[in-house]
Amino acid sequence: MDTLLVCTATALMILTSGTYNIIDSATGEMLLANAPELGNNYAAFTQSAVDTVFAGFGSRFISIAMVFFAFSTIMAYYFYAETGILYLFHGKNNRREKLVVRLFQALMIGAVVFGAVREADLVWTLGDIGVGLMAWGTVVSILILCPKAIKALKEFEGR
Repeated sequence: MDTLLVCTATALMILTSGTYNIIDSATGEMLLANAPELGNNYAAFTQSAVDTVFAGFGSRFISIAMVFFAFSTIMAYYFYAETGILYLFHGKNNRREKLVVRLFQALMIGAVVFGAVREADLVWTLGDIGVGLMAWGTVVSILILCPKAIKALKEFEGR
């Protein structure tokens, strides 16, 4: 829900201020140049949109917003993953569960450090790949669990 609100607010700021360009993805040619100096720097569109209302505040606003958005996203992904790990290992071997959780924590810290020192385009691409892999994992899980869900629904309706 927060992503929907943040993305909608961002799009509305950019569209209402007119600080955007339309670029042909095939040729790279700029079809509409409302802010030609920005090229296709998407974060700069939002900075420029905020600057049209609050001059000089755009970069500060984007920095603060990105810190909160990144922090909440990392915490949510961490919670989802650790909950999944605990579910998979619950009751099997407490020592192995703790080891896997610690390895995952180390992986998360490494990912945060990696993301902090690398170029934003690379980090966004890796994030998109990760979300895509999670989506495919979810689809496979749904297909596997579908017969059990239908059976449970029929039992429920039978009562």
